[in-house]
Amino acid sequence: MTQKNIGIINYGVGNHSSVINAVKSLGHLITLSNKISDLNKCDILILPGVGSFSAAMKGLENFGLIDFIKNWAKEKKSIIGICLGMQVMATTGTEGGICNGLNILPGEVNKISNNEVHIGWNSLHISKNINFLGDYEGKDFYFNHSYKFKTNLNLVSAVVKFGEDIPAIIINDSVVGLQFHPEKSQKNGSNLLDKLINGLN
Repeated sequence: MTQKNIGIINYGVGNHSSVINAVKSLGHLITLSNKISDLNKCDILILPGVGSFSAAMKGLENFGLIDFIKNWAKEKKSIIGICLGMQVMATTGTEGGICNGLNILPGEVNKISNNEVHIGWNSLHISKNINFLGDYEGKDFYFNHSYKFKTNLNLVSAVVKFGEDIPAIIINDSVVGLQFHPEKSQKNGSNLLDKLINGLN
């Protein structure tokens, strides 16, 4: 394993402590920051998130991070978005009113159809087997969200069933979105996070 410097973007709405612990347990270095000068030195960025779409985008705007993240993805550098961190990668979101997202994963984020909160353990169903993802067919991960990501099916690598098929893993070049919380998903989450970090450039 090559030790990497993982930049965790601190923009006011992230679940930082558990993500930090999860990445540290894998033997990587951590840079927790909202400063471009710090994050620019990292190998991979993680965009965590807990809260609302509009508040998250406001946080990114306040720290001047929007263009930085867009350019990072445009340059094919690797970034992992977790839960809300994945959702703000969309073109638009409707939580807290219609709001522009980062637009690095095309699509929109809307309320789950049954208006319920998808919380707890649920199984992944791999819809597009990229590299090692087939190993996680039927494996359980921890979810906590009431909005879903609607995007091009060609980008959806895994779904979770909650009254409908909801995208659980979205991959577009160097950008990976995870609707679940790998840092709270025990062994399955740790293994997947490890493979993602080591498999990304």
